[in-house]
Amino acid sequence: SCDNCGSSEPTCADDTRYTFSFRFNGKIHTRNCSFLITEHRRSRFCPTVKKHCRKSCDNCQAANPCSDDSTFTFTPDGRKGGAVNCKWLVDAKTSDRNAKRQADNCYAYVGKSLLRVRDSCKKSCSVCTSSTSTSDLGDNFVSAQDKE
Repeated sequence: SCDNCGSSEPTCADDTRYTFSFRFNGKIHTRNCSFLITEHRRSRFCPTVKKHCRKSCDNCQAANPCSDDSTFTFTPDGRKGGAVNCKWLVDAKTSDRNAKRQADNCYAYVGKSLLRVRDSCKKSCSVCTSSTSTSDLGDNFVSAQDKE
């Protein structure tokens, strides 16, 4: 079998070697992608592990690492107009206004999740990296690793 023949898109499967750790009730727990069986667990962990848990996190669409998630919306603090999409960060009439929108919103957390606006608005927030720094994952996220 050939894993990379004719397709540049990764298969839609969980990485069976991947584990992640988190703190709960003072103890560190290590789990793999199969732990993500409930919506609550997926909403808590998928923003940080979806690259490795593609199937469990429903992350099987072709993904450009420098693109915005076209389905993502968020509500900026203090905005009376309701939710906006990533394009809002760059479609103001002036570049100064766009820069202010980006500065005020790209690093903001979305609700109570570990997801930041920049995680879904990579192009609009000028974030084009393939990995996430563990310092961005919150106090209860301990580590993520590939088993050798």
